[in-house]
Amino acid sequence: MKYHFIDKHRQSYPVRLISRVKQHRKLVQPRQKFTQRFDASLMQLRENVVGDTAHVINSLMHRFHGVPILESSVRNLASGTKQLQLVYDKVLNLYTYSGTDAHKTARKHFWCGAEQWVDPGVTETVRDGDKKMRSGEPKYKIRDLLLYPGSQVHPAGTSQVCSECGYNPYQLLEVAYKERRTLRTDGKGILDLGAHQLQLMTRKQANPKHYRRQNIRAPFDQPLANKKLTRDEAFKQVKFQLRRAPDSLRSRDTTQSRYHCVMVGCGHVMHADANAAINIVRKWIHDRAITPKAGS
Repeated sequence: MKYHFIDKHRQSYPVRLISRVKQHRKLVQPRQKFTQRFDASLMQLRENVVGDTAHVINSLMHRFHGVPILESSVRNLASGTKQLQLVYDKVLNLYTYSGTDAHKTARKHFWCGAEQWVDPGVTETVRDGDKKMRSGEPKYKIRDLLLYPGSQVHPAGTSQVCSECGYNPYQLLEVAYKERRTLRTDGKGILDLGAHQLQLMTRKQANPKHYRRQNIRAPFDQPLANKKLTRDEAFKQVKFQLRRAPDSLRSRDTTQSRYHCVMVGCGHVMHADANAAINIVRKWIHDRAITPKAGS
């Protein structure tokens, strides 16, 4: 195959294109060194953790015939190199709605082509697009429950509310200190907030010898009696008392893994994560107005 090359002087020269290509392919190309600028092993570890976490969630869904309700964001994981945050975001995109095309494709591939699930026996209340009422408030509509196959909810306040009595001591303190600058506990350590009361306690000593010998932490058995508290001091005391470390010094749980309700008449104690999980589901049901249909 011949081609003609025309130079600037308009002179034509025959060029054998195929022969030139064959000659070029016979030439030895110089070796190029590829430099990798990221750690592939760390990425592979994240993928493994995402897969293991998804397997556990799927097993729980199958065992309890339920759907996962996840927190929309986890600020406690956004520290260090943010590896846990990256893992959680990827898990979240596999079970909840995301408007990003890449997330939709990954979720559809993970669920073998399925994109969304509809429960005809349950309804939810959602915003009707950008429509508004005459008052200017957004317009809502009722539809069948739509899942992907899970849903997400903002976790604000879910770790502070007691799942037994339903009260949030921080909100009660906020209301009480709007009217007064300081509050005082009585001789039994009870802080009167009007309609509600908080039981404030402290430790006698940091960690006495007879508790250390038993490998347990000193209990909160000393009432904070006749103590005048400002707003910041009251918040600090409740924060110190509400979330505590396990009683055993040998426990591997975190220093805030136990939830202790400070409301007088309640005193509920349970694992902090379990308490928050119950509140997350309740908040999702309340915010979305989840209602079962009659006869379903």
